[in-house]
Amino acid sequence: MLLDSPLESQRFNIKAGKLKISTKNELKVDLAAAKEKGFNFLSCRIPTQEVFLFQDLESAGFFLTDTLVYYKKTVPDEKLTQAWESCLGNNQHIEKVVAVAREAFQGYPSHYSMDLKLNQDSAGEVYQDWAHRSCRDKTIATDVLATFEGGQLVAFVSVKDQMSHGEVLLAAVHPAYQGQGLLQKLLQAGLAWAQTQGHKEMFYSTQLQNIAAQKALVRQGWELSHSFYTLHCWL
Repeated sequence: MLLDSPLESQRFNIKAGKLKISTKNELKVDLAAAKEKGFNFLSCRIPTQEVFLFQDLESAGFFLTDTLVYYKKTVPDEKLTQAWESCLGNNQHIEKVVAVAREAFQGYPSHYSMDLKLNQDSAGEVYQDWAHRSCRDKTIATDVLATFEGGQLVAFVSVKDQMSHGEVLLAAVHPAYQGQGLLQKLLQAGLAWAQTQGHKEMFYSTQLQNIAAQKALVRQGWELSHSFYTLHCWL
């Protein structure tokens, strides 16, 4: 399936699309359609076990830009403390969430930053823009939960109700407060939120090279679940 990607098109001033495919034939059909419709950039995300499809994509001109790993955890039955505050609709909180994202993700790679044909200044703004939209648009994130130190918003986690489970979409700790166990607190906040939604499982995704986050997840009993490759192609 070939989908238009208006957000990427606007962000990078290109005609961008996304492919959702599972077979080589779908790839062939959608590539032809993309060229006919004037797309000049495509992205595609596939499960890492689809090795032959990955090879087909590479043969068609796609290249790897990141690997996402997903962890999951069963939401505890015992009541968790809700030590967080929602940022939705709170303009002061939203400004601080964006500021934390700007500092926390400075220099942090994304699949956009791994594609040097894309404007790298725009690529560097992806996470703060995501954080801002998460606070404003409930189709992006169901809620954004913040933690405070000394009255200052220093960390946040965005979460989404995925019907069958909850998911952590984005988590960030201000660099000045990293190494103090705040990521673990964010994960607990996510689980406490999941309890309020009646979810039995919570998922968290991060990039393969984000070892610190994965160590924090494992320490709290999260288990590796599945993974995806992200690939780009220029037409």
